[in-house]
Amino acid sequence: MTEPLVSVVLVVYNSAADLPGCLRALADLDYEALEVIAVDNASTDASAECLAAAPLELTVVANARNEGFARACNQGAARARGEILFFLNPDIDIPADCVGTLVRDLDREPDAGIICPTVLRPGEPIPERPSGEPYEKAAIPGCSLMIGRAAWEDLGGFDDAIFLYWEDADLCWRAWLQGWRVLTDRQAFVHHEEGGLQGSAMRATQQLRNGLYVHLKLMRWRRVATFAVMHAAKTALDLARFRRLSILAAWPWNLRRLPATLRQRRAVAERRAVEPRELERRIAAQTRAKLRFRWLRPRGDHSSA
Repeated sequence: MTEPLVSVVLVVYNSAADLPGCLRALADLDYEALEVIAVDNASTDASAECLAAAPLELTVVANARNEGFARACNQGAARARGEILFFLNPDIDIPADCVGTLVRDLDREPDAGIICPTVLRPGEPIPERPSGEPYEKAAIPGCSLMIGRAAWEDLGGFDDAIFLYWEDADLCWRAWLQGWRVLTDRQAFVHHEEGGLQGSAMRATQQLRNGLYVHLKLMRWRRVATFAVMHAAKTALDLARFRRLSILAAWPWNLRRLPATLRQRRAVAERRAVEPRELERRIAAQTRAKLRFRWLRPRGDHSSA
């Protein structure tokens, strides 16, 4: 049986520290039907030189400016020929068998559109005998997200109105609403350290702006109202503690584009195969599981839920 072509899309932004290891790992994958597309978001470090010296053949898309993560992913996907797309961060440590395992398990689940490996923290050991079928998640991280071509075209890709953060949740939530399952694989693993901009004003602003936008677009009004009230309080607290005025920009941004967002909301509603309350149930279950994991894990355990 011929392996389906997998198109790996790497979004690069000042990633010179991570690219050599990432590119070597891709060259060492035991999956042969592979193409790699790197989208460089106007890096100012040695990323371009790292790509030029890659130990495997790749296609490079060089942007004149930083287009953001979602738009760069869409650019890479537009150049891709594969039946399957695999979006991968350059700072991911990926074992040789990961892609093959994901492809196998995605193929076994005909109504699954999106799958990701189990994400471990750096240094966390991979289980010796991983077992169990892939399990459903409301959303999975975009750092190592695999999606079938049919699901990608049905969903229309990432929403490129989102510069950074929430693009993965938005894609996964739309997948559930349009009848595609979203899975995490118990037998495929990668290592990744979360956070690059943890605690920064830019992260706080983008998280708020895009979270409100995605809720306005996809969620029932009662959930939109809950999210807005909770994050209005967080905005006030952020201003009082850190005096980060930039976070206020998240609110007028959503107000300005509200007519367009409401048009998107109607378009999503017309294509829905699943009611939003079912998606909300999945989100709540995933949130509870994550909180329970954080509460019960031993001190010093940094693994992901």
